[in-house]
Amino acid sequence: MLTAYERFARRTGVDALAPRPEVAARLIDAPFGDGASIHPIPLVLTVAERDLVADATEQRARALARFFVELARGEGGLVPHGIVDRVLADHGVTRDELRRCWSGWTDVCFTYAPDLVRADGAWRVLEDNIGCIGGLADSYYCQEAYLAAAAIDPRAYGEEVPDLCAGVRAFLGDADPGAVVVELGCDGQVDGQVVRESARRAALLERLELAIDRRADAAVSHVVNFVPSRRAFDRVTMLNGPHVELLGDKRFLPYVEAMVTSYLGEVPRLRALPTRAIDAIGEDDAGVAKHARGAGGTAVYFLDDAAERAEAERAITAAGPGAFVVQDLAPPGPASDPLACVELRPFAFVAGDRVHASRIPSARMPRPDRRRANLGYGARYVAVLVQRA
Repeated sequence: MLTAYERFARRTGVDALAPRPEVAARLIDAPFGDGASIHPIPLVLTVAERDLVADATEQRARALARFFVELARGEGGLVPHGIVDRVLADHGVTRDELRRCWSGWTDVCFTYAPDLVRADGAWRVLEDNIGCIGGLADSYYCQEAYLAAAAIDPRAYGEEVPDLCAGVRAFLGDADPGAVVVELGCDGQVDGQVVRESARRAALLERLELAIDRRADAAVSHVVNFVPSRRAFDRVTMLNGPHVELLGDKRFLPYVEAMVTSYLGEVPRLRALPTRAIDAIGEDDAGVAKHARGAGGTAVYFLDDAAERAEAERAITAAGPGAFVVQDLAPPGPASDPLACVELRPFAFVAGDRVHASRIPSARMPRPDRRRANLGYGARYVAVLVQRA
């Protein structure tokens, strides 16, 4: 059976696994004019695999939304009360405050993206991201940049409508927002150079002919928010409601499959790598220690490295009991696979019962000497293409 890359080569005449030097140089050397870089080998998925990832992401997003509704009602019995209380306390909110904050709200709205890694032939979840999610706009631009560099017709392998635009339209429905507020505070840096995804995000939104408001607004939070003309807080329609970011806490990660089964009555299509909350590193603990609220590759320690293990022990002591988790490492992929370590980040826009799952996932490839697939640690974007029949 031909692989996706072999079918890709037959259709395009391009061996994606052996990029020409001029193609590699164009992708690696600041393709967007900022700190971002694109790995010269794209990730080519079949339609079936892309659809499986999208459907699984939608399923997981729906389950997390149902769990948040329970939390906002003061319930959330699928997760032990001690863990829930510790998570809420670490995010600066009590059960009563959360309940009062969401009283009268009917829809939970947020942007969602799991980070996935391949293990034993299947995609496994490393963590769940909620709110200000990197790559949401650049997934489209990476695909566009690769196709242009390789001189491939974008109509055959690209998506004409960026996920951000499709997701915004799905979220808005028939609503007519007075402005789109773009938060500009989540651009990262690579070796001192800023990755200016916020500007690219705003450029995509302008395609929708929506008014762009770049000012700070106390009534909104994260990435993109849709604000009607009337500015009263209780009339704001938000694509990331208050406190939804706590759903990305890694201490909830071991319970999401149970949420899928209990709330949706479905078999989970994505499973997380084994993860558990810890108070201290045990003698037999292996894998990776992560701060439960860490982001961007910070507070991540590989326990097979003696220096990082010692750093993890100091960080756990300083953070206090229960602030960290330990997660199994994904088994190494085959040495012949140049993208064995790639991390895939599909997206979903959640608006109550409406969920729009992405058609263009983001992907990142870590530097071999850094092991973290975060741009701030020198990782490169990877263009994601779909091998259509």
